[in-house]
Amino acid sequence: MCSLTELIESALAAWRLASLLVNEDGPWAMFSQLRYWAGLRSVAVRGEDGRLRVSRVASNTWAEGLSCVWCVSVWIAALMALAEKGKKRGIFENSPFLRRALAVSAGAIIVHEVIEWLRSQAG
Repeated sequence: MCSLTELIESALAAWRLASLLVNEDGPWAMFSQLRYWAGLRSVAVRGEDGRLRVSRVASNTWAEGLSCVWCVSVWIAALMALAEKGKKRGIFENSPFLRRALAVSAGAIIVHEVIEWLRSQAG
């Protein structure tokens, strides 16, 4: 049984990793290259207002799966659960460290977004 702290850490870590895979380029553009390799392409479309908008086009099921944070977070959570089970058998000894690091990163992003939202409401 895990504690409430571990559950919150795990949830934040799963969201952070899913967000990295779906939305961010990552170091050396590794996540954008992974999405490209999987068949996810970015297409620029000019809207009615004249602005360019980037949308994603998935060429297959794998690419479609990498375009949704909610979808990816399910698979990340399943992998984390397997890692936790493996930890009890002596495998993946560092999974609490990785979970905590991702959770702290997610917490920092949430704080940043809240501050940005508060600034936008004030101005």
